[in-house]
Amino acid sequence: MAEFQNDEEKISHYKKVILPLETLVQVVNVSSPDTKMAITVNVKGLIISGFLVPLEEFYEHTTNMILENLRQHSDQETFNEMRNVMAKSKAKFTDSGEIVNKALVNSYVCIKGPKYHAANPEENLQMPDEYWMGKIGSVDGFMIGMPY
Repeated sequence: MAEFQNDEEKISHYKKVILPLETLVQVVNVSSPDTKMAITVNVKGLIISGFLVPLEEFYEHTTNMILENLRQHSDQETFNEMRNVMAKSKAKFTDSGEIVNKALVNSYVCIKGPKYHAANPEENLQMPDEYWMGKIGSVDGFMIGMPY
């Protein structure tokens, strides 16, 4: 749970964030690395379903993609510099001893294998090997599970 100084801060926070979703994100982020939960979110009318995963899994995937791309298209010095930058960045966001870092980590929804649902099911877009990340405060609604 987020830390609040007073009732007004708490009320303001939960007018923007869905408490049960925030709780699920927190649980997934402190669970074992392979924890996944089927989920569907509504973000400004866009329906996205997939598996809720820890931010660390999203970060690992993104880091691997960036470094693989740099390995193929850049020199060794650039690759090494970016690898160092990514390692430092990860340390900032994964230090669970920091209250601020916990709040930042738990303010993102990470979905593996996102499926974007269109009004016409034939137009749905599935990205099984990718990840979607969004701000928890941008989610308008959610449900556990995935449609069809």
